[in-house]
Amino acid sequence: MRTGQKHFGVELTNWAIWYQAPAIVKSVYDKRIVGCPGGEGEDEHDVVWFWLEKGKPHECPVCSQCFKLDVVGPGGPPDGHGDDH
Repeated sequence: MRTGQKHFGVELTNWAIWYQAPAIVKSVYDKRIVGCPGGEGEDEHDVVWFWLEKGKPHECPVCSQCFKLDVVGPGGPPDGHGDDH
């Protein structure tokens, strides 16, 4: 997708900037729940909640803001159990 194209009927003027410089969310786990409130003014929307996972950038389905998880601790699942449980 490129700047100027329409995504869900919205012209994407900042998409390239958002995707190349996503909002960085820090976590001590490999995934966490994140909420996107949109931008300010006309770009604001109800909070959209989603799981953000290590190595999987996520794009808000409403405003197309991109998010990326930065694991700052040992990582692992947030419930404290590995895949063997």
